Amino acid sequence: MASEGMKVEMPSAVAELYDLPGTGTIGLLIRAKKESLIDLLRPELDKLIHQSGFRTAQPLFRRALDVAGE
Repeated sequence: MASEGMKVEMPSAVAELYDLPGTGTIGLLIRAKKESLIDLLRPELDKLIHQSGFRTAQPLFRRALDVAGE
């Protein structure tokens, strides 16, 4: 079973290996809102947290909403 650190570090390591930008899940959702692919960020984050078990720190959650203008 992978540790919590592995879940975070492995995608970053793969992105770095292939010289890809390291945009995370929340960053992708913010981009989707800015590109009008979704109307609101908060419901999408709520679904991610409650249906998928996604975890994030409250300051990051609030910052994401602020960046998205919500």
